[in-house]
Amino acid sequence: MIIRVDLIQTVGIAVIMFLIGNLIVNKTKFLKKYCIPPAVVGGLVFTLVHLAGVQTGIFSFSGRGSRQGRERSAYRLFKIPSQS
Repeated sequence: MIIRVDLIQTVGIAVIMFLIGNLIVNKTKFLKKYCIPPAVVGGLVFTLVHLAGVQTGIFSFSGRGSRQGRERSAYRLFKIPSQS
């Protein structure tokens, strides 16, 4: 199953992952001692959950933006000749 998320849903997932990361950092002495930011911990949690979902074939996340559009925008921004 592919879970398609738009921009608002992506921000919502990011906020939830940040809060989970914050909870984990506050409960773990090691992470507090070495000043690991909650965003890193939350991102790692999301990455591991997504990896498990993809590897087992249960779910995968997909954005709604087109990659080609973003690449073309980057080419225009940095004035690189288009490859297409």
